[in-house]
Amino acid sequence: MFLKWMIVYFLIVLTGNPILIILLLILVYGALDWRYFGFFPQFNRWFRRNLEIRELTRALQINPHDAPSQLALGRAYLLNGNPQKAISPLQAAFPKMKEFPEIHYYLGLAFLSTGREVEGKELLLDTIKMDPRFQYGEPYLKLGEYYLKGKDYRAGLEMLETFCSIHTSSSEGFYQLGMVQLALGDKEHAAISFNKAIEAYKISPGYKKQIDRKWRWKAGKSLATL
Repeated sequence: MFLKWMIVYFLIVLTGNPILIILLLILVYGALDWRYFGFFPQFNRWFRRNLEIRELTRALQINPHDAPSQLALGRAYLLNGNPQKAISPLQAAFPKMKEFPEIHYYLGLAFLSTGREVEGKELLLDTIKMDPRFQYGEPYLKLGEYYLKGKDYRAGLEMLETFCSIHTSSSEGFYQLGMVQLALGDKEHAAISFNKAIEAYKISPGYKKQIDRKWRWKAGKSLATL
């Protein structure tokens, strides 16, 4: 920590501009995060979804009963980190699209993210009943993470084991499975899961590595503490 502050001090002395140093440090850290960690949000995706939200909002002003556009708008809000705004268009689309697993899944996620847990879990379980392999088992992952946060480790274990059996190359899935196993005191299987998370990252294509870096890093950190 002392070394870091010394570096900052010498940079300020050399440039005479502390604001410039702060901007440079943010840029350097952002580049390192993009290359190695993946904790910062992907701003290019955020901007693309904002454009999508504007276009869908305009389309719904012309045709307010367009259920596919309502679903797409709710999904865009949800993926952009605004589950509260996602609920209204998803609920509007639901009566016309209730035979599709997508509407159950995204509305379930929006409910879970806004504290409506009973409704959210029910909708995600409905998604699984309609299509157990929907988005490579993504509902199992979301329910597993939910149970993990709520310390219902047995329920989380079942969901995450099922997810990892469907999606065998998910760094996030294996990391979360390892965390549940660790919480249950099963260090041996937790270590196996953390190693699988790291291996999944290594064999993932370039575009997916950017998403999985965070989980690979977390898995390595957790493995080192065992």
